[in-house]
Amino acid sequence: MWIVFAVVCYLIMPSYGRMSTDSDEVVRLVTIYGRIVCVFSIGLFAESVWTKILQAEGNMKLPMVAQIIGAVVNIILDPLLIWGVWIFPKMGIAGAALATVIGQ
Repeated sequence: MWIVFAVVCYLIMPSYGRMSTDSDEVVRLVTIYGRIVCVFSIGLFAESVWTKILQAEGNMKLPMVAQIIGAVVNIILDPLLIWGVWIFPKMGIAGAALATVIGQ
């Protein structure tokens, strides 16, 4: 399922961006962000399966803790990767997408 999702999203991302705006720059940024997040979303797919298995066993705490840790990692990495703070390169919108993927 992840492969199908990644391929379809990669192909339709420019059209998806054009549905909301006429700005070529915004469509370009939507395409960059969307392609990175969708193509590297295997972590999101794995997390979803893992969460459902743990919840079926009655373990609700571990999936919640994992979600919180992922959100905190994303929040910390966003400014570092977007603006290039400390040892991180300035990546702009691609940095935001990479932070999201790492958080997943």
